[in-house]
Amino acid sequence: MSTKSVSAVPFLLLSLQLLGGAAGCRRAGPDDPETLSKRFNAACALSARGQYAQAETEFRAVFNLQEHVLGSEHPSTLATRHNLAVAFQAQGKYLLAEKENRAVLASRERALGADHPDVLISCYQLALALQAQAQNPEALRYARRAWEGLRKSLGETHPHTLAARKLLEELAPSK
Repeated sequence: MSTKSVSAVPFLLLSLQLLGGAAGCRRAGPDDPETLSKRFNAACALSARGQYAQAETEFRAVFNLQEHVLGSEHPSTLATRHNLAVAFQAQGKYLLAEKENRAVLASRERALGADHPDVLISCYQLALALQAQAQNPEALRYARRAWEGLRKSLGETHPHTLAARKLLEELAPSK
């Protein structure tokens, strides 16, 4: 994340307080799509700054609202839940990260099909959570699925494909 993005966090948070407060504008409520989008962006910025506990709190709040307003399998809801799992992982909450990653993966598979890049990224994230818990055989299966699928869909040199390959190599070093 660029320095400009990181320094924008206070402004994103302020905009949440002011959203809809201007005279003559419609007042956005807490479940308004614009409000949810800004809160999601603020949580992402907090996460990028390494403020994972605060990001977790915001991702949870946004997820709960999105689940109610948009539904549990809406792409925005799943993106928020995915980022919540990443925040759990970054804080060492590996069981919670695993649970969220499994739920996101199952929902994305139903909605998008097994070979969609978002599904494969969910496989990668689940593999990371499993690796952190020393569940390497299962982590290896998900890492392999992620790498093989991302290689086909995004190409050999895409950053997601390279990250999946690196994880696969960590889990199954050549002999």
